[in-house]
Order: sequence, then structure tokens, then C-alpha cells
Amino acid sequence: MIVLMGLALAIPQFNSPKDPLTGLSVLSLVAASLMTMVVVPILVVRRRRVEREHQDATARAAYEQEAARIQAWNQAEAARARAAYEQEAARIQAWNQAEAARLQAEGEAARVKAWRESEATRFRQEEEARTRAAQEAETERIRAAREAETAAARQARWNDLCGRFGIENAKLILGGRPWVGATREMMIEALGQPVDVDERVLKTKTVHTFKYRPLGKNRFGLRISLENGVVRGWDEKT
Repeated sequence: MIVLMGLALAIPQFNSPKDPLTGLSVLSLVAASLMTMVVVPILVVRRRRVEREHQDATARAAYEQEAARIQAWNQAEAARARAAYEQEAARIQAWNQAEAARLQAEGEAARVKAWRESEATRFRQEEEARTRAAQEAETERIRAAREAETAAARQARWNDLCGRFGIENAKLILGGRPWVGATREMMIEALGQPVDVDERVLKTKTVHTFKYRPLGKNRFGLRISLENGVVRGWDEKT
């Protein structure tokens, strides 16, 4: 409307032989206003996208650092367990050899063999139980850390949405459904970028159609109609 009023003022002045520079000045002002209305929202959206990408990169770096630390801990724990196992195995072997020599001297070779097999089985079972318990504990710790990270990311997104759109709109965005009165940015936050967008510029309004869930050539499961950047209705196919 402001642009049309500016043009209405500029054209008579531009055609006037008395003062054509006045028309040019009005046209320049209208062009600058139009550029501000178009460029500023684009820059705001771009800045917010860069901020979200920075937050995602920070969370990903933290996760990779934690994964590297866990891997290093697992390797150190495995080396410690292997060294302990080898030390214990050497002790048992030395003891078995000494005991076997004594028992063999006493004529009890059969009992020595059975005892050695029983002791080896017992030691192996105990070591397997310790290893399994350590692995289960580490797996549970990793699962809890990942759940905490996911919860933190959800809370950060909730705080961001509440700060930008308010609590009620944040709830609707997380619901992942369109609603009448939602802005273009709210729909993108709720459903992501549309697969395709149609635009119609009329005299008093600009109509955009956001298309989601492609079903075939020019067929979509969800079409959302926005007038001047605000949702007025949608068509959903199941």
C-alpha cells in the first residue's frame, strides 16, 4: 500500500515539466522502502539460521568429544583388564605347575588334571562376568549421557521457540501441525522447508502456497495457504 501511494505521488511529479527531480526523489524513496521491506526479513532469517547451525555444530562437537573420551576409557580399561588377566593367568599357571609336580610325585595325576580344568573354568567364568558387568555399566552410562544430551537439545529448542514466538505458539510448533494465524517462519519451524512454493501477487495481498509430502507429479499430501505471510488455511490428503 505504501509503495502504491508513493508511485501515485511520484508519477505526476515525474511528468511535470516544472519539477521532474521531485518525482525522481519520491521514486528513490519508494525503491529504498521496498528494498528495506524485502531485504531485512531475509537477513533476519539468515542470521537465525546461522545461529541454529552454530548451536548444532557445538552440540555435535561436544558429542564427538564425549565419544572420543569414552573410546579412550574403553581402550584403557580393556588394556588394564588384559594385563590383570595375563598376570593372574601367569600366577595360576605357576601355581598349577608346582601343584602338579607335587601331586604327580604323590601319584595323583588324575586329580591334578581335574582340578586344573575346574580352576581354569572358574577363573574364565569370573573374568567373563567381570567383563560383562563392566560393559553393561558403560553401555548404561553412554545411554544416560545420550538421553541427557537429547533432553538438553529439546529444552534448548523449547527455550528458543518460546523466546521467539511465545509459549502457546511454541507448543503449536512442536505439535508439527499447521494452524490459522501462524506466520511463515512458524510453519517452517513446525514442518521444515516446503518441498515447493507457489506465489501469487494480487493488488492487496500476496498469496503463497507451501507444499509438503509429495505424492507424485505436482501432487502433495499437504498444501498450506498463506496470505501476506500468515496462514489462512490448508488442504491435507491422507
